[in-house]
Amino acid sequence: MFFGGKGKAESANPDELYPLLNSLFDKKLESFKTRNLGILGELQKAKLQFISACEGFDILNEEPYTEDLYAFNISFIKSQKHLYAMAQKRLLNDLTLKSENAPNAYDEYVSIVSNVESVTKEVLKTNANFKQVVQCYSNYLGDFKKSFSAIERLAKLLRGELDKSAGEFSEYKAVREQVSRLNLQFEELKAINKNIDALKEDSKQNAFGASNKGELDASEGLANKKTELAKANDESSRLYNKINMLTAPLERVAKKQDHLSAGKKQLHAFIEDPISSIGSEAEYNEFRALVQKLNEAVNTGAVDVKNRAAVSRGVSELLSSDIHSMINSFRSIQQRRLEVASEIRSLETVLSSIREERASSERRIRDIETLERSAGEIRKARDAAKSTIEKLLSDYYAKQISILL
Repeated sequence: MFFGGKGKAESANPDELYPLLNSLFDKKLESFKTRNLGILGELQKAKLQFISACEGFDILNEEPYTEDLYAFNISFIKSQKHLYAMAQKRLLNDLTLKSENAPNAYDEYVSIVSNVESVTKEVLKTNANFKQVVQCYSNYLGDFKKSFSAIERLAKLLRGELDKSAGEFSEYKAVREQVSRLNLQFEELKAINKNIDALKEDSKQNAFGASNKGELDASEGLANKKTELAKANDESSRLYNKINMLTAPLERVAKKQDHLSAGKKQLHAFIEDPISSIGSEAEYNEFRALVQKLNEAVNTGAVDVKNRAAVSRGVSELLSSDIHSMINSFRSIQQRRLEVASEIRSLETVLSSIREERASSERRIRDIETLERSAGEIRKARDAAKSTIEKLLSDYYAKQISILL
């Protein structure tokens, strides 16, 4: 049979580690606390003695000694005596010989010693500030010196006790640092997992926007509309050129005809911009009538032209062509071009939105992967910190625990 084996490990949550560590550390400092408790009692007595010395000095009714001193104002020194006594008394009244918030006995005495050392420095500064009072009443400051020396001596004793337990404190700090690291890793993991969940939820809500089918449909639709627009542009240009080829040769002769004619409606206005000028059937009929008059004027010689035969052929070709239908077709195509261009802009917006959502989705995926890698690294470090804490508690405090993760 084996004796003295390790006991069963107790389970502990991470948030229980700080209280557990401080409890174990305090237990290890029992002799430290016992020794310091006696010193602290003496320190409290020395503090009260110093305060009593301040009160006694304040009510002292003695003349200051100035015979061997030069240029001292007795009235001023007397007035300063009260201020000196009250200043020193206030310093000691404010001296705290306990620490309510210290997590363990060692930190409590670190705080106490720090407070005492700070007050002793201020007492010496006050002596320097009231140098004349100290010099002129030096024969009456024996209680001050005695109690102050006791305070300094006892502070050094406490500091010595802290130094003696520095090894135990070093062990405690090593465990505390690991506990702090473990808690920080828990918080980091919590924040990372929260971000991962948010990114995954966002991906679910926006998954429809980045679908392959949606992008394919939008791309095909956009390609078809661009093809349709290109065809409309070609047909529009063809009709525009054809209409102008029929009317442009008659522009100069039309101006001659209009110059000789007394009619209000002039032919060259139709010829220069037939697409804008010929809208209704009535305007088209009026245009044809003016062209026929032009033909008659050319044939009779009323309008003199160099190449009468060529003008007659141009007139004949223009009258035999259904230019009105061409103009109507051109206008319909122009309207359709505007509609298709608008549809293209809409599809481009849709496609851009889909691609942007796809890019956002891909970024979210990358971000999730990066965060998951970070989480994995933190989990490894957390597991290492867990093992280190369990081992240190066993080595330093003979405490077997299992940290729940």
